[in-house]
Amino acid sequence: MLMNIDTAAGYLGLQPSTLRRWVYERRIRHVKLGRRVLFRKEIIDELIRASERPATSKNKVGGGK
Repeated sequence: MLMNIDTAAGYLGLQPSTLRRWVYERRIRHVKLGRRVLFRKEIIDELIRASERPATSKNKVGGGK
């Protein structure tokens, strides 16, 4: 599935201008068809997965103090 900038930005919770800047800076993979800039949903999901950070806790189980 291909998403345009507005749809992809909404999916990511970003402003379309942010995605346009990322395209210009080549920070995100995209498809260019004529003047249209599109994103594969798989690439957007991959970006989300790559941005995940593990949760941390001050009171780790078995930490002992």
